[in-house]
Amino acid sequence: MYNITAPHKVDLALLPTPIYYLERFSRKLGVNIFVKRDDMTGVELSGNKIRKLEYHLADAIKKGKDAVITFGGIQSNHCRATVYAARRLGLMPILIHSGQEPEMAEGNYFLNKLAKAKTFFAPDVDFFNPKSAIKEAEQWAVHKGLKTAVIPLGASDAMGLWGYIGCAREIKDYTNEKRTVFNKVICTVGSGGTYGGLLAGSKLYGLDSEIIGFNVLETAELVKELVSKQLFDFEEKFSVQLGVKDDINIIDGYVGAGYGKTWPELIALIEEVAVEEGIILDPVYTGKAFYALVDQIKKGLFREGDNVLFLHTGGIYGVFPHRRQFIMK
Repeated sequence: MYNITAPHKVDLALLPTPIYYLERFSRKLGVNIFVKRDDMTGVELSGNKIRKLEYHLADAIKKGKDAVITFGGIQSNHCRATVYAARRLGLMPILIHSGQEPEMAEGNYFLNKLAKAKTFFAPDVDFFNPKSAIKEAEQWAVHKGLKTAVIPLGASDAMGLWGYIGCAREIKDYTNEKRTVFNKVICTVGSGGTYGGLLAGSKLYGLDSEIIGFNVLETAELVKELVSKQLFDFEEKFSVQLGVKDDINIIDGYVGAGYGKTWPELIALIEEVAVEEGIILDPVYTGKAFYALVDQIKKGLFREGDNVLFLHTGGIYGVFPHRRQFIMK
């Protein structure tokens, strides 16, 4: 047993999220595929980011902040969730996006503008070292008399891991109730906090599942470094030894031409899942992870009859900016 207490959080997400069985894909592939619907954590707050934000925003309020700064791509699910969570709590959302401002506001970016988030564009920003971009946003906030907290990329750090530690607890409760075991739990990996939280939670709650991630950002090695750093910081911050560093299992090869880039087979699979199971995956995160899962099943990573849980991390609003690729196909 681990003697550890979770920090305070605000309750924003609709939890616990349900777990559904994918009957037709399971029959087709010979593996029992279940999906945990973290796309159903809310509407404005949908997706995995809100679990981590519950802790970061509680910490910001505790410290007397009245604005939050965060960053991500123009269609960042994290940025959109931060904007609406902040607005719900009476905080001013400030965003830093890479690249140039687009001519047309659509998808997540449109929703951010609808909520009147203050937005800065930094064409050459490095989201793993965004200090110079943050400085401009902080100066604007000071001029407006706002006290700011900075939330990291994807809300992924030692504090943010608690979001998916909680998710691991939900999965454990489900397996206890159903008297079953998931041989493997699958998720997409970007900034690392979702995967790291699941891994930490599997240890804390005795979840007898292998946690496998498919990176959609950079390389598996880079993402492993991010996860390792977050787990190390977590152990230091909360005075616990989990011993999970050697359990990190992230499989490369499904980024495609780059973050947010698609290919015809990926688009076809997203359409197939919509038709066969009535579930919408997005081309940036969940679609690539599900494509990887199907490919790895065909390559023999799983045994026939295995119970596999796929974590649906959301991203529905990210489908719309790619609509032409679906139509043209």
